[in-house]
Amino acid sequence: MTVNIIEKHLPGFKSDAWLVERDGLHFIVSGVTAFDTGRWEVLVFPSDSSGKVLNWGDVCGGRGITHSEAINRLDEIPLETLRENYPTPTPSPDES
Repeated sequence: MTVNIIEKHLPGFKSDAWLVERDGLHFIVSGVTAFDTGRWEVLVFPSDSSGKVLNWGDVCGGRGITHSEAINRLDEIPLETLRENYPTPTPSPDES
């Protein structure tokens, strides 16, 4: 497995969020009960190294899966595909 778990149960999220890294790219693996269905789902979002989500369009994940299963799905995506679609971090106005 090329995905490294950096931190589990990140503070500041309403979900059970984990920060992971794969080949220099960072992601949030977020587990939550979906408001529309009431079912558990885990989705993966690109983030910066501190855990700030860069884009709320999910990379992978699904309903009824665990964090580990979502991480396995992330690991199966070709690295070239992840790099091509990874958002470029931009500083927020207070960081510039």
